[in-house]
Amino acid sequence: MDQAVKAMANREGKYLTFVLVGEEYGIGILKVKEVIGIMAITTVPQTPAYMTGVINLRGKVIPIVDLRVKFGMEAVDYTEKTCIIVVEIANSGQNVMIGIPILPDHQVGQSLSMLAMLALVTGLYRYKRGNKALSSPAG
Repeated sequence: MDQAVKAMANREGKYLTFVLVGEEYGIGILKVKEVIGIMAITTVPQTPAYMTGVINLRGKVIPIVDLRVKFGMEAVDYTEKTCIIVVEIANSGQNVMIGIPILPDHQVGQSLSMLAMLALVTGLYRYKRGNKALSSPAG
């Protein structure tokens, strides 16, 4: 079997999907630790603009990464309807948890599609409504 086909087959599974400004993204369901309501976010000085701050989740400090800003989209204010998807990602050989705020205008759902997350496109696949980018977790 071709290596590219094997690599795509390894990415099959369940994904939590959401929409940011008309683009669909997804996170492997095994990476999602929980979905929580918005809570107080403490800002951290001298961090990148996409690093909104940190939250205290049952004694754990969780950095909040605003994907809209990270992907060069316009920042928006959070509301009481905003939720945070807490995910575990690999960073420098260690697993760390981050929070991703999802706003009410985003559609959050679960899908049996081949999507992944964050920054580097590693391939394309065919989906009912067109082509989708397949991404790898990246900092």
